[in-house]
Amino acid sequence: MRRTGLVGALVLGTLALLATALTTAPTTALASGGAEEPVKLGDEAPEFTLKDQDGSEVALASFRGNTAVLIAFYPGDFTSGCTNEMKCLAREHRGLEDLGVTLLAISVDPQATHARFAKALGLRFRLLSDEDLAVAKTYGVHAASADGGYAARSVFLVDPEGKLRFVEREFLVPRTLDGSELKSVIETLSAENDPLAVLKDLPSPEREGKEVLLRWALALTREDVAAAGKLLHPQFGERPGEPSARQRERRKARLDACRSLFTEHDLRSFTPADLIRLDAARVLTLEAAATARLGAAAREVSVHQKEDDLLVVFRGGDAKVNGRRLMPREGALVARQQGDEWKIVELADK
Repeated sequence: MRRTGLVGALVLGTLALLATALTTAPTTALASGGAEEPVKLGDEAPEFTLKDQDGSEVALASFRGNTAVLIAFYPGDFTSGCTNEMKCLAREHRGLEDLGVTLLAISVDPQATHARFAKALGLRFRLLSDEDLAVAKTYGVHAASADGGYAARSVFLVDPEGKLRFVEREFLVPRTLDGSELKSVIETLSAENDPLAVLKDLPSPEREGKEVLLRWALALTREDVAAAGKLLHPQFGERPGEPSARQRERRKARLDACRSLFTEHDLRSFTPADLIRLDAARVLTLEAAATARLGAAAREVSVHQKEDDLLVVFRGGDAKVNGRRLMPREGALVARQQGDEWKIVELADK
């Protein structure tokens, strides 16, 4: 009996020590953070508001009805794996925006560290600070460790309606997203939510004119100066007999105005419909414009309209900031074909 009792005591003691070791040793296992069940494909994406590397608040809800959102959780700034991941996403960033996807990267790092990391890598997308890991826990990607934990490398694709369309909790950083399941889902989602699809059944030239206008509004709501620049025709701002340097100044002034607009206001929280009244826009050929009743903005640009150009007359949407209308009430542009694309040669608003 004594031998049996001694063996039993030793076994119990060993189990107790093992239990203590297991509870105190560092772990990288994913923790649910108290959630009964992690969010899954098809669920509503949990809302959050976090600060980015510039200290600006970013709310997931602000993208609802506007763009899809790719949320990329990662362990930490300046680590080798995360640096490679962010470089990959930086290469994909423009292509994602072209497909109507806004990229948000989230880690436990504070805003100041994010700012240094973004500057070091030249990142142009937002790095959000989840310092208490509340969002990582909500999404079921909190990895516990001795120093408090981190967000496991993972991606979630949220559609414009707020539903999760892709979930990968163990994201392996690729050289490119091309050929991946994630890219395939993004392309499918983009086709479903193509903002230009509303124009496909319109007759020509109304379709072409409104497409230029809508692309301009999309560039503004995405705060994409490069996309805006691509929409400007090589002859934008050109005047007969004027030095080409003056024309380049007009082009630069227009893009500088866009940059100022982005600095003063967060246009990413708006939709194109907030900025322009697409349904009320008129598309006029040169012949039709000659007899049409035009407002000040349309008269200003119509003098530069040539044969085969399109005059697009539009009204600003209802977007307001601090009670003031964001966009002018009246605007107009002249579109000219360059190859297979229509681009802006004149633009005015009053």
